[in-house]
Amino acid sequence: MTAEKRMSYRKKTELERELLHKTVVQNLIYKNKKFIQEHKSSTDEELLEYIRRFSEELKRTPHQDEIVGGNYIASRFGTWEHALGEATLSLPEGKCPPLRKQWIYRKEVKVLEKEQKKLRDEKKKQQREELEQTKKEKAEENLNKIQKDREWGKLHEKDTDEELITYVKCIAERLGYTPVSKEVPGAAYIIERFGSWALVLTVAGLPLPKGMKEVNPKTLKEYRERICIKENNL
Repeated sequence: MTAEKRMSYRKKTELERELLHKTVVQNLIYKNKKFIQEHKSSTDEELLEYIRRFSEELKRTPHQDEIVGGNYIASRFGTWEHALGEATLSLPEGKCPPLRKQWIYRKEVKVLEKEQKKLRDEKKKQQREELEQTKKEKAEENLNKIQKDREWGKLHEKDTDEELITYVKCIAERLGYTPVSKEVPGAAYIIERFGSWALVLTVAGLPLPKGMKEVNPKTLKEYRERICIKENNL
């Protein structure tokens, strides 16, 4: 990975982390507001039991800002310390950790990362399904073309090489550019007669499409010799 690519990757990662952080903060704000709405009619004992359950999950007494609804509970009991006392819990040790290191923050990050992974997996699955469907449709299209080309070949098997070349030139004139084989009905049969589409176009005097390899001079010479022999035998 080049230095430029590494820098671009780091910037992308930093932006993703910052976006994740903003989303977590918004989610926590929403959950706190929702907690207030849902617990306006809760009894004091129900709120105290909520703190106890959270403490058990955290394995220590939480600070006021470490628990969803902490501010609301503190307002209900006067102070957070009073609420802890009523819940028979010891006061939290040390200072409240920064938001990014808080348990509820890390838990919310894990939830969001899980959701994002699920969305990525679903997107990948959808892309795979779309790709498979495209391949299936393309395969069916190719089979249909092969079948039609075979039918076309049966109808034109008595055509001379010159007539087939004239046919290809007419299509090119109608399209306004040199066609690739899939654009020409009967191309599979014509290729079978000539050996390659590049040879067909070369004999027709048409410029080869971009990316198509030029015909080997030896191949072109052999073709012309074949034509001469065929004409001499007529």
